[in-house]
Amino acid sequence: MAARSAGSAPAATAPLPVSVRCERRNCAHTEPDIPAGPHGLVGGLREARTLRSARAAVRAVSKRDWATVAEADRREPLPGFARWALAERIDCPPEVRARFGSHREFTNRFREAGIVEPREYVELGRPPADVLAVLYFGTKLFPHRAGEAAALLAPLVRAELGANLDAWAALADLVPEFAGTVPELVTTSGAVTRE
Repeated sequence: MAARSAGSAPAATAPLPVSVRCERRNCAHTEPDIPAGPHGLVGGLREARTLRSARAAVRAVSKRDWATVAEADRREPLPGFARWALAERIDCPPEVRARFGSHREFTNRFREAGIVEPREYVELGRPPADVLAVLYFGTKLFPHRAGEAAALLAPLVRAELGANLDAWAALADLVPEFAGTVPELVTTSGAVTRE
């Protein structure tokens, strides 16, 4: 694969080589094993008395631990700081996050912290370049949630872009500077080629 030099580059006329090879060890995400504190996983969450100590305790929660955390909270609700620190995690399962509160103030705090559901993120997130980058990395880091977002976009992408290469090229041209949302970007890219 080669990329042509950009406008202000000094007199480069030949294609510049761009490596697209991805080393296997750099492409796969493996979750680090972070040991729980002296009180164990749930004990550490229950001992947290500040947001800082709760965030430290939450670091030990891995993908396989969410069921244990949910069960512990069902038996006896976890302290507020621990619940907030757990809910802040991007990999917190939606059903666990929902257990921590649905009050409007709690929802507003989530939104202020940038924690939103996939639908809201896809429909309202800006700029689209950042949203698309998060979704791309999400396919490795939180595939189920990224899949939900992709499913939300799929009908619009099929309708507006489909197999139209010009529409896809328009999207590629627009995305770096586009200030709207991802749905607006997709719709605009399709409209540009229909004019």
